[in-house]
Amino acid sequence: YYITNNLRIASDLIMTGEETINTVEVAKNQFDEGRYSECLTTLTTMNTTSALNIKVQLNMILCSYLKKGSEHDLEWLLDNLYTVEGKMSKESEEEEIDEVEKAVLLYNIALVHFQTKNFDKAVIILEKLFKLIEPLEEGLVYKICFLLVECYLSTYQTEGAAIVVYYLDKQMATKSADGEIHKARMHQYKTRLFAQQKCLKACKREIKNVLSVSGTTASSLFLKSEFEYLRNNFKKSCKLLNSAPKSCPSKEHIPTLYYNNFGCMHFKMKKYNLGVLYLSQSLEANTKAVKAAPQGCNSTMYSINHHYQILYNYGIVLLHAGQPKAAFNCLSQAATVYSRNPRLWLRIAECAIGVVKQSQENEQIQNCKSSTVKAIVGSGIYRKTILNTNFQNQPKKCSAGLLSEEPTPSLTYAALCLNNALELLPPSNSGGPVNVSALPAAPLKEVSKLRAQFSATWRTFG
Repeated sequence: YYITNNLRIASDLIMTGEETINTVEVAKNQFDEGRYSECLTTLTTMNTTSALNIKVQLNMILCSYLKKGSEHDLEWLLDNLYTVEGKMSKESEEEEIDEVEKAVLLYNIALVHFQTKNFDKAVIILEKLFKLIEPLEEGLVYKICFLLVECYLSTYQTEGAAIVVYYLDKQMATKSADGEIHKARMHQYKTRLFAQQKCLKACKREIKNVLSVSGTTASSLFLKSEFEYLRNNFKKSCKLLNSAPKSCPSKEHIPTLYYNNFGCMHFKMKKYNLGVLYLSQSLEANTKAVKAAPQGCNSTMYSINHHYQILYNYGIVLLHAGQPKAAFNCLSQAATVYSRNPRLWLRIAECAIGVVKQSQENEQIQNCKSSTVKAIVGSGIYRKTILNTNFQNQPKKCSAGLLSEEPTPSLTYAALCLNNALELLPPSNSGGPVNVSALPAAPLKEVSKLRAQFSATWRTFG
């Protein structure tokens, strides 16, 4: 995805005669050719009326961000885009500017939110634009729809993604030229959608379409590898990853994804130590890619950075590999981004409990017995530590409050994490199927079973 411009040469946006129309056309060509500094100079010389001035300001902001050597970052861009939106909203009260006029501006704002991985904010804006899609120009329609599908798939909202994909299918059926241009991307979206829905037959059909249209590119082979992963055919999945090209025309950094996927596959094969090795390599590759990315105005650094997703995977594999202390550190960092994931808090609690168990020092357990531990029963593999139920009567901790404390792997902290996990789950009497967001993983569906699991972990551990 890229920042789209808001330059127009249509007569209804030009108020100052033929000279301005020519200037706008020159500026648009400069922008499309990537000559952002020249475009910025051209825009500053324009003699505009108030009706055109805000649109020119928007394009000057984009050029200032994109030009070579710019020191501006995405936060600066987002602040200035919201400033322009405020001005446009103020003018709309006086001159009746409708939402269609603001479509390009809102798309840019949503795109910046997507680049910074604020998917929820991006979805709110894009859903608003999707309702107004018909009067918009065709190129912008495709950009809005593709970005909305990407946001839905990134947050596992398959129903929303299916609606937009169906709409795009209808659009492409009526406009064959543009349909051919976007056909490969549509097949990839359908493959990802069917994979998330676990519709493996449909997924297999779409993968064949992807390979026939795109060939054996890195993205198509990664998709086919994911399909084999879902079928638990891990050897074939590994083979496909190894055959994928080491470079990709998109901004993704292949080594980061390659090692991450290998780590996940070895986790599924219960080869936890190999999984730890591959995920540590993925973290290293991600760090190198972020450092090598152009700083400042270029958004590549944001799009290729998967640090917290990899940390989440790394922490889970470390926990299964019998390294609860290292897992605790990784998952605690991941919780700063994915604080609304109840399962993540459960895993952090398990890490803290694992660290205490590994110590096996009775004196240490006895010291904390008065505040956290009610009793210790049994011996050997049947030994259980019963937590003090009165602890639940203390003030409840929300995600933000818990994150403000220095995380230490103790029974007290584990109890706080479990309480936090229970608070994030919907009430047991909510009725009907409920999906609970658990980013970066898929949503939680069997909430009642999870609540029982959390409650059991709250009371005892062995």
